Amino acid sequence: MIEDKELWVEYKKTGNLDIREKIVLKYIPLVKYVVGKMIGNLPSNVEYEDLVEYGIIGLLDAINKYDV
Repeated sequence: MIEDKELWVEYKKTGNLDIREKIVLKYIPLVKYVVGKMIGNLPSNVEYEDLVEYGIIGLLDAINKYDV
């Protein structure tokens, strides 16, 4: 299995979407963890799934902006 840093370097070099997917799948549990911590402090009309979706969008943005 490719090490984390090698994965990032390869993605930044090639822009390969399969590699980006591997990175996203690695960090989705972190997104869900953060959402789980936040959801209790938000109004009841805010839905968990919506926050996870926004978190994934933020994750994709962060992956694109990350400088290895």
